[in-house]
Amino acid sequence: MKKRITRIYFILILLSPSLIFAQKKTFFSLGGEIAFPAGNYMEVGSTGVGGLISLEHVWSAHVSGIVTLEYIGFNTNEINQDFTEKFSALPVQFGVKYYTAEKAGNPQGLYFSGGLGFLVEFNTTNIGAYPYHNTYHDTDLGFSDWVGAGYQLGIVDLGFRFQNFLSSNSGATFFYNFKVAVRIF
Repeated sequence: MKKRITRIYFILILLSPSLIFAQKKTFFSLGGEIAFPAGNYMEVGSTGVGGLISLEHVWSAHVSGIVTLEYIGFNTNEINQDFTEKFSALPVQFGVKYYTAEKAGNPQGLYFSGGLGFLVEFNTTNIGAYPYHNTYHDTDLGFSDWVGAGYQLGIVDLGFRFQNFLSSNSGATFFYNFKVAVRIF
């Protein structure tokens, strides 16, 4: 009896990806993004670049749930010749997309999105001039949130988000984020 149950579970596990993706209800995307600092971070940070991996599951004709894993790194403006700082983050975010057009199974068109998550933040600070130069590395956990809009055109997803990272290390970091992603399957 145990062998039969084990075989049934094994067959279900092998078939589950094809059953899920045959219905076109879950989509996997890869993309790149560019970010521009806002608020107080504009004085310190410059343009950020990164990439993302996204999983979208269709819940209804208008609504999808999304999970994203991103990496974004910011170069920093030189505050003075003896002080520079670099900032990067690895956020994991959970959110919702609302499509304005009703299209069950394969959402397309204009959408609005929002979500929450957590992040690991990496900071590198250089203080002092050579040869009295000190470099400090710091890692911190924090929270992230965003609101945005975009357009899904076939397999291409063009999006804009206003994003916030909040941590005890750097406080609140706001930025405008533009992304281009491609659905892989």
